[in-house]
Amino acid sequence: MKRTFILLLVLLCGISAQGARAPKVKPNYDLASQFSAKRISQMVFSTELSPNWFRDSDKFWY
Repeated sequence: MKRTFILLLVLLCGISAQGARAPKVKPNYDLASQFSAKRISQMVFSTELSPNWFRDSDKFWY
């Protein structure tokens, strides 16, 4: 009886997992074009970062 219950439980879990598929995502090219290299260069002066290390530590700040 216990074996039948476990088998039934495993089968039900497998069936329920098949129904949980992720929906297809449609690409949004208009939104992506707002983040092109040309548009970003007009808004951002520099993307260079220089970490500053705290003395005698493994921590840093920007």
